[in-house]
Amino acid sequence: MKLSLTLLFVTVAGAFAADATPDAATPAAAKPEEKTPEQLRKSLKKRGLQASDGSDAGGDTGGGSGCFSAVTTVDVQGQGPVSMDSLNIGDFVRAGKEGEYTRVFSFAHNDRDIEYDFVQIHTEGTEAPIELTKNHMLFVDNKAVPAEAVKVGDLLGDKKVVDIASVKRNGLFAPITESGEIVVNGVRASCYVAILDHVFVNQHYMTHMFFSYQRAACSYNFALCENETYTNGFSNWSNWAIQLYMKANTLSAPLQHFLGVVSLFVLPAWFTAEQFIVSPFLAVAAVGYLVYKSNTKKVKSA
Repeated sequence: MKLSLTLLFVTVAGAFAADATPDAATPAAAKPEEKTPEQLRKSLKKRGLQASDGSDAGGDTGGGSGCFSAVTTVDVQGQGPVSMDSLNIGDFVRAGKEGEYTRVFSFAHNDRDIEYDFVQIHTEGTEAPIELTKNHMLFVDNKAVPAEAVKVGDLLGDKKVVDIASVKRNGLFAPITESGEIVVNGVRASCYVAILDHVFVNQHYMTHMFFSYQRAACSYNFALCENETYTNGFSNWSNWAIQLYMKANTLSAPLQHFLGVVSLFVLPAWFTAEQFIVSPFLAVAAVGYLVYKSNTKKVKSA
């Protein structure tokens, strides 16, 4: 029983990471429809940034997606700027300061055909705005927050937000990197999405720990990740968690808080297990330390 509950709670917490990813390049000729920040907030509240069917009320199928648009760009080591729809698993992308790169090991969502609404955030000193879904997180004052919470005047790193708009494009892409971060259009962003509405835990770190099992598998045999398969655009590594999150997000606030508390105990243990797998020396050192402490206690009690 305890094991079943633990697996359930880990699954729900893992849903925090369900970002999205499409395969279709955006039509170059179409000029994006832009809105004022106030119109954007009303639109996002009404539509929930769900998959668009051409009407004002989107369907329910896309409500959990968190991704970047196809036209956003990343800095790939050895290649330079690459559009999101051309990024591949195995590429090393810039994730933090200049010269810091991390490997892409998965696309939580990779759907080139779906039409979707994106929050378009313009910042000082960047040529093009970052475009991401409302629940996808980026860093404001070094804290991961959903895109819909960003306001004009906020600082994304050292870049000041000067305008926020809305744009409709084809394609959803959610690359997952080993560090859990990625720089998109010059802006440092999380690879993850803030999924649950009523949790106090840091969803960026919780989701990063959820992906421990996949990172560990990829570090052992990267071919497992290079041959990633998808169902309805979602990675089969994480699709089960995405589906469970959709159900979990219908729970009451107290239940979501309870699951958040449980995740604080379960996911760190999962993350620790990954460190032992990825770094055998760490495992040996930990075991050696425990043996040493055990022998020390025996000597004192003798």
